[in-house]
Amino acid sequence: MSSNSTGLDASFDFAMSFFVGINLQAILFGLNLCVYFKTMYILLGRRKTHWKDDVFYAVFSTVMLVLVTFIYAINASSGQSVWLVDETHPSKSISYAFVEVVGAMSLVLQLMAYGFMTYRCHVVWDSLHAITIPSVFWLAVVALGIVSIWASSAARTSLFSGLAGQLNLAYYSVSVILSTKLTCMICYRLARHSRMMKKQLGPDHAAPHFTIGMFVVESSLPLAAAGIAFLAAYWFRSPAEAALLLVYCMMLCLSPQMLILRMVEGKAWQKETTRSLRSAVTFESNSRDAPVQDNPDGTGTVIRLESLPEETPSTWDSGKEDKV
Repeated sequence: MSSNSTGLDASFDFAMSFFVGINLQAILFGLNLCVYFKTMYILLGRRKTHWKDDVFYAVFSTVMLVLVTFIYAINASSGQSVWLVDETHPSKSISYAFVEVVGAMSLVLQLMAYGFMTYRCHVVWDSLHAITIPSVFWLAVVALGIVSIWASSAARTSLFSGLAGQLNLAYYSVSVILSTKLTCMICYRLARHSRMMKKQLGPDHAAPHFTIGMFVVESSLPLAAAGIAFLAAYWFRSPAEAALLLVYCMMLCLSPQMLILRMVEGKAWQKETTRSLRSAVTFESNSRDAPVQDNPDGTGTVIRLESLPEETPSTWDSGKEDKV
């Protein structure tokens, strides 16, 4: 039996980490159920004005919940094998179910979550060019995920050792990089819009629209944080890697579900929000030579109210029109 730097048996460390991870998964699964049922309650109770979007949100949320339910159930069953059936070799007893079943479901869950995040990045940026690199990373996640699952199941080994461990390190590295990149892109764009609105409307009017909760949910920050924590533990071979992997897997469902709830409540960022900010009226006093000018991006007109010419009675009497 091998030992790690803590002096404890490596199998014992894995079992303890797996036990903690399953309990954390149970807590997050309960939160996921609450968010899911609140989302469905809103979708089923409102008018069918956007029924196509409502059907998509309902199906997407349900599929993710079904996947994460099976993952949690299989993990709990694997925990029974660790502590009651074959406690001397936990990694061997759970490798088959964990790699072939949970691994495949986790891959589908990742593709759905990151695909949804990529779509939200497109909405916030209102540009297809912004999601070019994330789309390439998404395809890389597909390829690496399939290869890593095949390698692990073919060799009947754990996710954390041998060739399968190296492939999974590359697979999760690309996944976490994609998640972190999307989160940073969304946060940057929202922060930029926040500064624009504060400049145009004032901090008091902008504050209700740009809250900390909005940044956390819109950018799927919990998912990125869980991914970074797991990848760090996986890289340094920390005993906490098993627990953090289970938390990361559950956040793949919870973060998109919280964002969907925000969308059905009408609080999420939309393309119209971005375009309305671009077409907003700005007040500038340092451009008196151009009362009205076209917005450079062609999405609206910028009216500089303080630069309008002053009307006098002489202009009225002369019958001349002030051209603006």
